[in-house]
Amino acid sequence: MSYGTPIPIGGTLSNGNKVSLGYSLTYSGEEAKHIYSEQPSLSLTSSSPLSEDEIIQQFVHPLRNLMTFVCQKPQAIEELKLWREDSHLSGSKRTEVQLITSQIGLVPSSTDRSSVNLLFRFEDVSHDFSSFLEAWLEISGRYSECFSVFFDLMYEPPAFLDLAFLGAVQAIRFYYLYRPEVEAGIQNDNLRVESILQVLPTSDAQWLRERLSMVSSPILKEILGTLIAEHREIMIEVLPFGADQFVEEVCTTVEYHLHRSESLAESATHGVSLHWHTIRLTQLTKLCILKEMGFTSEVIQKLFKSNSIHAQLRKS
Repeated sequence: MSYGTPIPIGGTLSNGNKVSLGYSLTYSGEEAKHIYSEQPSLSLTSSSPLSEDEIIQQFVHPLRNLMTFVCQKPQAIEELKLWREDSHLSGSKRTEVQLITSQIGLVPSSTDRSSVNLLFRFEDVSHDFSSFLEAWLEISGRYSECFSVFFDLMYEPPAFLDLAFLGAVQAIRFYYLYRPEVEAGIQNDNLRVESILQVLPTSDAQWLRERLSMVSSPILKEILGTLIAEHREIMIEVLPFGADQFVEEVCTTVEYHLHRSESLAESATHGVSLHWHTIRLTQLTKLCILKEMGFTSEVIQKLFKSNSIHAQLRKS
């Protein structure tokens, strides 16, 4: 038996940080049983000193979220080690640092890894791994509000379906609002509204300002319509009654769950249909994230055609 350790891959990120993905071989066993396991490890070297909070927020949480995103189910960080480079020591000696912090998050030890349905595989990104990882870290910061809601729904699913649905809506809304072009548009709208209010009497301007606080924020119907149109070829496969009806049902259901209006109860979505709408919103968020990471439309379509969750939606 022979084993050749794969060559580590990685590179230097635009901010000077270095990343490397390597492998090691571990052995355990006895006389009649020998187990060899290949263990991957991701190493990051920061170009500047980092605090505990910066380490957790900039690297630990985003990388755990990346594993969860790829596996489409909660993943745990199995091992976390920190080293401090000692310039006064000769050779490559490093001092290991113990990090004492709150629990980052675990999944049950009985998790069946064989049942993981990967959204994409390592081969899809290995040709430029450092750029792929840099893109993930960048969007993790830009869309932190979206990622916080999106992944929390996976790590700690709400006990009630309506809360999961509202969470999925909130995640996709946060994503849209933090898109650079949308942020710029909102700022311009706010400036225009403010310039109009300034010519009014102070009392009238204040009255309108209080009631127009959400006017410059895109409405949910606009958000969903825009994002579905950007991924129409994939989403149309899982919207049996069309995009317009899906958007209308989602918006009506949101209004119903926020206000519990009896007049909306009959037209709102409930039960198993609400479950599938929640999954559709989650899939749409995944599509948006993949696009932000630089995956082309052709590659994304290929990934979703072999995606088991998407296949279930096509049958629902």
